[in-house]
Amino acid sequence: MKKNNIFIYRHWFVDIRKRFGLSKQVFLFTLIAIIGLWAAIGIGLSQLYNLAETESKTELENLTLAFSEEVNSSVNTIDLSLIGLRSHWIRDELKSEVVYGRELRRE
Repeated sequence: MKKNNIFIYRHWFVDIRKRFGLSKQVFLFTLIAIIGLWAAIGIGLSQLYNLAETESKTELENLTLAFSEEVNSSVNTIDLSLIGLRSHWIRDELKSEVVYGRELRRE
C-alpha cells in the first residue's frame, strides 16, 4: 500500500529538524527566510530582464536610424556622382558619342 505524500514530506522535514537539532520556530524561520530570499532573487532577475529588454529595444532603434542615415547618405552620394557624370556627358556630347558610340556598336 502506498503512503500518502503529505506524510512523506512531513517526515522529511522532521528528519532535517532532528538531524540539525533545530527547534520548530528556528526551522520555520529559516525556511521562510530561504523562500523569501529566492522570491527576492526572482523578482530582481525579472526586473533586470525587463530593463535589459527595454535597453536593447532602444539600442536597436538607434542602430536602425543610423543605418538608414548611412544608406540615405550613400544613395545621395551615388546620385550626385551620376548627375555629375550626366552633366559631363552633355557638355562633351560630341566627344562622348565618338568614344562611347564606337564601343557600343562593336558589342
